[in-house]
Amino acid sequence: MFYYMYKITNKVNGKMYIGVHKTKKLDDGYMGSGLLIQKAIKKYGKENFEKEILEFFDSQKEMYEREHEVVNEEIVKDLRFYNLCQGGTGFCSEDVKDMCIVQDENGNRFKVSIDDPRYLSYELKSMNHGYAVVKDKDGNNFKISINDKRYLDGEFVGATIGMVSVKDKDGNNSMVSIDDPRYLSGELKHNWAGLISVKDSEGCCFQVSKDDPRYLSGELKGVMFGMVTVNDKDGNRLVVSTDDPRYLSGELVSFVKGTVVLKDIKTGKNGVYSVDDPRRESGELVSPYKGKIIGIDENGTQKWDFPDSPDFISKKLIPLNRRFHTEETKQILSERMNGKKNHMWGKKWIHNDELDLNKNVKECDLAEYLISGWKMGRLKDRKKTDLSNKKYVTDGTTNKMVTIDELEEYLNNGWYIGKTLRRK
Repeated sequence: MFYYMYKITNKVNGKMYIGVHKTKKLDDGYMGSGLLIQKAIKKYGKENFEKEILEFFDSQKEMYEREHEVVNEEIVKDLRFYNLCQGGTGFCSEDVKDMCIVQDENGNRFKVSIDDPRYLSYELKSMNHGYAVVKDKDGNNFKISINDKRYLDGEFVGATIGMVSVKDKDGNNSMVSIDDPRYLSGELKHNWAGLISVKDSEGCCFQVSKDDPRYLSGELKGVMFGMVTVNDKDGNRLVVSTDDPRYLSGELVSFVKGTVVLKDIKTGKNGVYSVDDPRRESGELVSPYKGKIIGIDENGTQKWDFPDSPDFISKKLIPLNRRFHTEETKQILSERMNGKKNHMWGKKWIHNDELDLNKNVKECDLAEYLISGWKMGRLKDRKKTDLSNKKYVTDGTTNKMVTIDELEEYLNNGWYIGKTLRRK
């Protein structure tokens, strides 16, 4: 068995990687296992890298001890090296894990902790900030500014547009077109199919099955539970706790406030735009539902589509708006809206006079609402409610809308801002 330390050098940019290896065959073709060096080899091609053996050792212990001396914290933080972790253990130390590569206003690049105040305050920005990986019509990938006219005009699109990450029956991962017959047939499944990202009571995040008893019972919560995506006054986007004083005071506002989903007539793509965008007035941006009507399929699922679409013509979709009906479609709709195929099956309308709200809830949740002061039926002459001074709160099982003046009292009693998804 051979034990040695090696150095791999990128002949294109001079960056290096130092590592150790044990093998029975010196010419086994091993080129390191580090994440960045592997990505670089894939990008530049193996032929553009040169490997050099620096030292041999008599044992694995001696080899790792030497690696710990050589691949130190200085090398890990040095941008001239691909090394992400200190040597000697095979794992990142507490000092260097969760690092990111950033640049200052002068373009100088270096590594810092993701908890560095300068990174969190946007004084230092990710080296990819303001850039997007795109592809041209021939499928060639490259990185450009997000303000590049070719990207804004739709000549270049995101590199993963039309692609999806999948896994086969053996668990092998790959990326294929969303039109791939194997994906459409279900032979290949999305990498996250049946999974959900959760966090435990300690804040540790991981993925579990959607059927995991801990998730269903509420022991594990979605990673965004109690969190909200916001913008600061400079338009920087970040995720904070719903209890964050800056969010509660209005210093940070929801990133969707003042925005609306619209379709660009030129590109046909949907996007999020300001409600004050002048292109709404000119007709360049329109509602993504313009010209569409809502229909119901044989499973009781509602979908939006154009009245002359194949699904409506073939009666796979039946319009919910009766002015589009014939006697035949009225009969089909009646059948589909009957019993458990009806999307309203098992639900009741209730209202709250104090909040001036109507709500459609499941029968299994009805008693809980009635005890909380809600009443059966709907408010027919409901006036438009000003919700700007109100927020939803939850104790994990019950949702309630309260005024800003009442908010602090609820938070002190263990409630959280937001709504809980009820599970049957």
